[in-house]
Amino acid sequence: MSVFARVRALIRPEVDRTYTTDLKPLMDFSTVDLDKIRTDLTLIKRGAERGGRNEPPPNATEMDEVELEIVSAVTSLRAEAFDNYHKQASAYDGRLARLDLRTIVPEVKTMLHDAEADFSAEATKDTNHVFAKKVEVTEAEAAYQKFRARHELEKLPEIEKNPVLAFGILLVIFIGETAANSSFFSATHPSGLFGALFEAAAISLINLATGFLLGIFPLRYIRLPSMLWRIPMFVLTILLIGLAVAFNFFAAHYRDAFSEVPPDAENFMLLASRMALASLLKGQYVLQGFQSYLMVLVGLLVFTYATYKGLSWLDPYPGYGSVYRRMQSRLQEYLHLIEVLVRNLQDRKDQAISELRESITDIRRRDEEYGVVIAERSRLTHRYNSFLDSLERAAASLLSGYREHNRLARTLPPPPSFSKAWEANWMRETVLADENKEERQKAVQELLEAIAQSQVKLLEAFTNALKEYEKLRDFGRV
Repeated sequence: MSVFARVRALIRPEVDRTYTTDLKPLMDFSTVDLDKIRTDLTLIKRGAERGGRNEPPPNATEMDEVELEIVSAVTSLRAEAFDNYHKQASAYDGRLARLDLRTIVPEVKTMLHDAEADFSAEATKDTNHVFAKKVEVTEAEAAYQKFRARHELEKLPEIEKNPVLAFGILLVIFIGETAANSSFFSATHPSGLFGALFEAAAISLINLATGFLLGIFPLRYIRLPSMLWRIPMFVLTILLIGLAVAFNFFAAHYRDAFSEVPPDAENFMLLASRMALASLLKGQYVLQGFQSYLMVLVGLLVFTYATYKGLSWLDPYPGYGSVYRRMQSRLQEYLHLIEVLVRNLQDRKDQAISELRESITDIRRRDEEYGVVIAERSRLTHRYNSFLDSLERAAASLLSGYREHNRLARTLPPPPSFSKAWEANWMRETVLADENKEERQKAVQELLEAIAQSQVKLLEAFTNALKEYEKLRDFGRV
C-alpha cells in the first residue's frame, strides 16, 4: 500500500458505505385504511345492534367497548409508526456520525505527516542497494586505470562494435568462398557440383578458422613486452601463415589430381589426396590451370580477411578489451539501476498525488452527503408528524361513523360521551436543523488545507530525492 493510500483509506470507506450499505429506500408510513378498520371491527353492524339495545346507556360518561377498540386500533398504528420512525432516525444518526469529518481531522493530519516522512524515507532507502553497485563500478574503474598505467596505454580499446554484423560478413564470405570453390572443383570432381560442395565447404571453414585464430591469438599476444610471450607467438604466427599457404596450394593440387586419377578407381578421394600431398612435398607449386591459381588466391584472401576480423574482434592489446568491457558493463548496470530508481520515484510521486486528489474529492462527497442526510432526516420527521395527524383524523371519522349508526337505531337518547371528541395528545417529533454546519465547513477547510500543504511537501521531497539520484548518476560517469 502506498504511503498516502492509508490517508485515503481513512476517508474513502465511509463514503462508499454512505452510497451503498446505508443508502436504503426510506420506508413510507402507510396510509390509514378506514374501510379495513370498519370491516374488521364491523362498526356499522355493531353500531346498529348496540343502538337497538340502547347501549351504551344514556347516562354513560366513558367510551364503550367498540369506541375503545377503535382507539386501540389507531393507537397500535401509531405505535408501529413510532417504532418505524425511530429505527430510521437511528440509521440517519449513524450515517451522520460516520460522515462527520470533525471526528477524523486530527487523525488525518497525523497520517499525512507520517506519510510525508515515509515517502522521504522510502526515497532514501531505495538508494541503499546502489552502494553495492557503486563499489563494483569503483573497483572495475580502478582495475581499468591500473591496466592502462601498467601497459602505458593512452588510446581507448578498439573493440568490434557490431559483432552480429561482423559474424554475418564472415558467414557471407564463407558462403561465397564455398560457392567459388564448388565451381572450381565441379569441373574436375567426379561427383560434379553436388560432390564438390562438401569439399569446398570444408576448405572455406579451415581458411576462416585458421585466419581468425591467427588474428585473435598470436598476432595480439605478440604485442606483449615479455619475450616469453613474443617468441612463441612469433613462431606460431609463422606456422599458421605457412599452414594457410600450404593448405590452399594442397587444395589446388587436390583439385588438379581429380583429372589424373581414373574416375572408376577405387578409393578415388584417397588416391587424389596422396597425389596432391606428393606434389606439394616435392615443391611443385606449378598448378595445371588458371582456376587452380584463382582458387589459391581466393583462399588466401579469405584467410587474410578472417585474420583481420580476428585481430579487430578484440582490442589488439591482450586483456585491454576485456577489462574495458567489464568496466563498461558495471557502469551500464549502475546507470540502469539509477534510471529504475528515478522511474520508481516518479511512479510513487504520481500515485501519491493521485491519492491525495481523490481524497479531496472524497472529503467533498462526504460533506455533500452529510447535507443530503440532514434533509432526508427532516423529511422523515415531517412525514411521521403528518401521519400522526392522519391517524387522529381517521380515529375521529371512525368514532363519528359508529356513533351515527348507534344513534339511528336507539329509542333512548345517546349518552353524553357521544358528543365528546377523542383527544390523542400524541407528541410530535421536532425537525432537527443542521446546527453543526459551520463547524463542519471549518473541518472540511482544515482538511483541504492540510492536504494542500502535504502535496507541496511531497513535491519538495520528490525534487530533493531526484537531485540526490542525479548526483548518483553523475558519480556513475567515473
